[in-house]
Amino acid sequence: MPLKLTTYYHGKDIPELPGKNAFHSKELFLIYEATPGYTPLLIVATEDGRPMARLLAAIRKAKKAIRKAFENSMAGKGSNLVEIVSTCNSGWKMSPAKSNEWMVENMFPFYPLGDLKDK
Repeated sequence: MPLKLTTYYHGKDIPELPGKNAFHSKELFLIYEATPGYTPLLIVATEDGRPMARLLAAIRKAKKAIRKAFENSMAGKGSNLVEIVSTCNSGWKMSPAKSNEWMVENMFPFYPLGDLKDK
């Protein structure tokens, strides 16, 4: 049976999800939803109505770039690429605050914020 993907944009619409995955939970979604500057979305994969996997993305300061890319594409202005830099504090074995510091110090110099080429 194929998986069905459902994207949730509002915490009130998210069903109860089994398991204790704190990084991809409804609770964390609600925290991001209440935090100014964040636009969370939760993608849930289900098979026969049962949740099999979920992915929470909290987009900060990227919404404008994504919107602009879609608008440029729809206006026929060519191809668009929006690159999003994020942390993986669990994979990096750092606290969230420490991984954010590391990202600012080590990644932002190589991946500067802003438009590289804008027509």
